[in-house]
Amino acid sequence: MKKLVKLTAFLFMLILSSTFAYANTSPVSGVKINGENVKFNYPPFKVSDTIFVPIAEIADILGYDYKWDSTKRTVTCRNSNKNIIFNLFSKTITVNEEHHVLKLSPIIINNKFYIPDEALDIAYGIKSYWDKSDNVFHINILNDLSITGNNNNIAIGYENILYIDKRYGLSKINDSINDANKLFEENRFSPAIKAYENILKNISSTKNPEEYILVKFNIGNAYTKLSQYNNNEDNLKKAIIVYEEALKICSEEKYTNMYFSIQNGLGVAYLYLSTVRDAHTNIPNALICFEKALKARNIDPLQKSEVQKNLGYAYYSLSNVKDKTENLNKGLEYCNEALKIYTLESYPSQYSAVQKIIGMIYSSLSEISNYQEFVTNINKSILAFNQAQLGYKKIDDSVNYTLINLNLSTSHIQLFSKEGTESYALKALEFCEEALSFFTIEQYPNYYADTNIILSNVYRNLFVMSDSPDNLLKAIALREEVLKIYSMENYPLHFSDVQMSLGKMYVQLSTIRNSEENLKKASNAYNNAFKVYTNDKYPISSYENKYDLADWYSKLSDIEDAADNLSRAIQLYIELLDFYTLDMYPTKYASIYFNLSFAYTKLANYRDYQENNLKAINAANESLKVFKIDTFPLDYAKVQNSLACSYSGLGLITGDLNYIRKSFSAYEQALKVYTFEQFPQSYAIINTNLGYSYYFYAGLSQDSIYYQKSINANFEALKVFTPETYPLKYALCQCQLGNSYTNLSAYINVKENLYRAIKAYEEAINIFNKEDYYSELAKTKLGLAFAYTKLANLESNKEMFEKAIALNEEASQTITYKSSPQDYYSSQISLGQLYYYLSNYSDKEYNLTKSISILNSVVNLGVEEDGSYQYATIQYILGISYKELAEIKDKEANQKKALECFNNSLKYKTNIIERETIEKYIDEIAKSCTIYSKSPTSVQ
Repeated sequence: MKKLVKLTAFLFMLILSSTFAYANTSPVSGVKINGENVKFNYPPFKVSDTIFVPIAEIADILGYDYKWDSTKRTVTCRNSNKNIIFNLFSKTITVNEEHHVLKLSPIIINNKFYIPDEALDIAYGIKSYWDKSDNVFHINILNDLSITGNNNNIAIGYENILYIDKRYGLSKINDSINDANKLFEENRFSPAIKAYENILKNISSTKNPEEYILVKFNIGNAYTKLSQYNNNEDNLKKAIIVYEEALKICSEEKYTNMYFSIQNGLGVAYLYLSTVRDAHTNIPNALICFEKALKARNIDPLQKSEVQKNLGYAYYSLSNVKDKTENLNKGLEYCNEALKIYTLESYPSQYSAVQKIIGMIYSSLSEISNYQEFVTNINKSILAFNQAQLGYKKIDDSVNYTLINLNLSTSHIQLFSKEGTESYALKALEFCEEALSFFTIEQYPNYYADTNIILSNVYRNLFVMSDSPDNLLKAIALREEVLKIYSMENYPLHFSDVQMSLGKMYVQLSTIRNSEENLKKASNAYNNAFKVYTNDKYPISSYENKYDLADWYSKLSDIEDAADNLSRAIQLYIELLDFYTLDMYPTKYASIYFNLSFAYTKLANYRDYQENNLKAINAANESLKVFKIDTFPLDYAKVQNSLACSYSGLGLITGDLNYIRKSFSAYEQALKVYTFEQFPQSYAIINTNLGYSYYFYAGLSQDSIYYQKSINANFEALKVFTPETYPLKYALCQCQLGNSYTNLSAYINVKENLYRAIKAYEEAINIFNKEDYYSELAKTKLGLAFAYTKLANLESNKEMFEKAIALNEEASQTITYKSSPQDYYSSQISLGQLYYYLSNYSDKEYNLTKSISILNSVVNLGVEEDGSYQYATIQYILGISYKELAEIKDKEANQKKALECFNNSLKYKTNIIERETIEKYIDEIAKSCTIYSKSPTSVQ
C-alpha cells in the first residue's frame, strides 16, 4: 500500500513537471497586445483548436498578484477589484465568488500553468483571437481610457522611457536600468515597474539624482502605459505621484530635457485621467504641465511641435467642459503651430494626427455655429479629415486611415441633420460599411463597437427625417450590439454612454409605437446607466446626462405620474441654465429654453393651465433670442411651431381670439422655413397644427370660413401624410377633417358635411384600430359620436343617438381624468350633451337626470379652474337640462338651478349669439318663476 501511495505521488509530480502529450500542440510565433508586439517569456501554445496562455504572463501584464496553491492545485489572481481562482483540471473558475464554466480546463505546459483563451474574456474581459496567417496571438486589452467612443481619441505624444547610456557594463546601476528598460520596451509594464522600484532601493535622490529622476520618470510612464490595460484610474494616480516626486528634484536649469519630458508626461497622465474623473480640474492641470513643457529652455522643434499637438487636443477636450468657442479656437491655434514642423512630406504620421484634431475642432465649432458658419466649419472638418487620411495612406497605416472614415461619417451625419439631404446620410453609411469590412469584432473589437455606434447615429438621424420606425429599430439594434463589447464590468463609462443613448432612442420610439412598453425600456436603460454614475464614484455631474434625464422625465410623463415627472424635467432644465448661459453657450441655452417651453406646455394640461402656457410662451421667446430665421432657420421654425401651439391652447381655454391669431402668425413664420419642396414632413406637420388653430378660432368666433381653412390646411398635410408612409399622422388629419366637417355642417351643406365627417372619422378609426393607438382611437370615437349626434338631431333618429352614446362610453373607458383632464372634460361634456339630446326622443326625465349627473361630476372636479370655455359650455347644457326638467318635476327648484347655471355660463361666454340665447332663456325663466322678481340683468 505504501508503495502504491509513493508511486501515485511520484506520478503526480511527473505530471506537474512535464508537458502533457496533447495532440497538435505547438507554440505561437508571437503575441500582440492592442496591435503592439509583446514578448512573452513563455509563449502561448495552440492545442488542437484552442490557444492556451500562461497565467503568469497575463497576470504580469495586467498588474495582478498571483499565487499557486500546490495543495488545492489552484492559481489565484488578485487586484483591488477582482479575485479570480483557476483550478487545474477543472472547467469551473471563480470570479469575485461567481462561478463560470469553461469549455476546457487549465493545463500544465513546461511546468507552467496555462489557461484557455476563453478564460481571458470571462475572467478579465479581454478579447483575443489567433491569426493563422502569421501564427500570432492577438490580445485586445481595452478600458475606458483606451477605447474611443466617438473616435475622437488621439495618440497623445510623450516619450516612452529615458536613457542615461544604453551600453551595458558601465555600472551596476546602469545595467539594472537597461534591464528594466528592456522589459518596458517589450511592453511588460508590471515587471518593468517592479524592476525600477528595486533600483530605487539602491540609489538615492541626493547621491544619484540623474538616475533617480530617470527611474521615477520611467515608472510614471510605465504606470501611464499600464493604465491602458487595467485599473486605469489607480495607475494614472500612481503615475502622477511618481512624476511629481521626480519634479521635486528635477530643476529646469540643471536637467532641461528630463524636466521637459516629465512635464509632458505629467500632462498626458492628467489628460487621460480627465476621461474618467473630474475633467473640470484634470484638464486644466494637464494644460499647466504642457505649457511648462513648452516653455522649457532649449527644446528642439520636434519636441515643441509634439507638445503643441498635445495642447491642441487638451483645449479640444476642455471645450466639452467650459468656454467651448474660446477653447476650440485656442486648440486650433496650437494645431496650426504644430503643422509648421509636422508636414505631410517629413512627418506624415504626426501631420495626420494634428489634422485629425483640427477636423474634430471644426466639427465641434459647427455645432455652435449659425447656418452659414456651420456649412463653412463642417466643410473645413471634412477637408482636415481628408488630409489626415493622406498621411496615414503614405505610411500604410490602415487602422488609422480607416478610423478617419468614422470621423468623415460623423461630419456627413451633421450635414444630413442640418440640411436633410439624403445623399449625406448615404455617404455616412458608406463610410461606416467600409470601416466594418476592416474592423471585425474578433480583430478590432473596440473599433468594431465605435463603428456600430456611429452607424447607429446614421439610422437615428434617418428616423428623425423620415419618421420610419425601421430606422430607429436598426439604430437600437446596433447599440445593443455594442454592449457585447462595452460591458459594465470592463468599460463602465462607455457602457453607461451606450445605455444613455438607448434610453433616448426608446423615448423617441415611444412617440410612435407601444408608448408604455418603450418608455419602460428607456427607464431600464437609464437605470443601467446610473448604476455607473453613482453618487460615490461617478456622480451625475455631467450636464449632458442631466439634459438627457430631463428629456426622459418629460417623455415618461406620457405614461405615468405626468405632473410629477414634468415638474422633475422642468427643475432639471432650470438647473442646467445655471451652467449653459446665453453668453457662454448660446445654442445650448436656446435648446434648453425650447425644451422647457415644451415641458410647460405639457404640464399645462394637468395643472395651472394659463400660468404654465404663459411660462411656455416666455421660454419659447427666450430661445428665439438665439434661434433667428437667418442664422438658425430650422431651430427658428421648430420654436415658432411650439410657440403657436401654446398660443392656440391659451386661446382655446380662455376664449381670447387674440391668442389664436398669434398662433396663425407663428405657424406662418414656421412655413417660411418648412416648405413643401424642401421639408415635406415638417410642412405637413405645421399645416396639421394650423388646421387645429383655424378650427378653434372658428368655434370661438362662429366664423365658418375658418372651418373651411382648417379643412384646406389638413388637405395640404395629406399631400405628404399617406396611410402607407405616415399612418398615424394620416389618421390624425382624417380625425381633424371629421371635426371640421361636423362643425361646418352647422352653416352649409348640413347632411353632405356630416357624412363627409363620418367618412373621415371611420378612415381614422380604421388606422387606429390596426396600430393600437388607444388614446387617439378614443378621441376619434368622441368625434364620430358627435357627428352621429348632429345627424340624429337632423333626422330625429333615436338609433343614431344611442349609437353616439355607445361610442362615447367606449371612449370614456380609455380617456380618464388622471391621464388627460382636458380630454376627459371634453368626453364627459359630449356624453352629457348626448343624454340631453336623447331626452327629446325617449325617457325624458331619466336622460335629463343622467345628463345633469354627468356634467355636475365634471364641475366637481374643478373644471372652472382648468378651463373657463369648457366650464361655460357645461353650465349652458346644465341650464337647459334643468330648465326642461323643471317642466316635469320640482319646477321651482330646477328653475332656480337653471338660472344659476345660465348666469355661471355668462361669466365666460364671449360669443354674442350664444350670450343672446342664454339671456333669452334667463328672461323666460325669470318671467315664469314666482320667487324671482328681479330683472334678468340684476340676476346676472
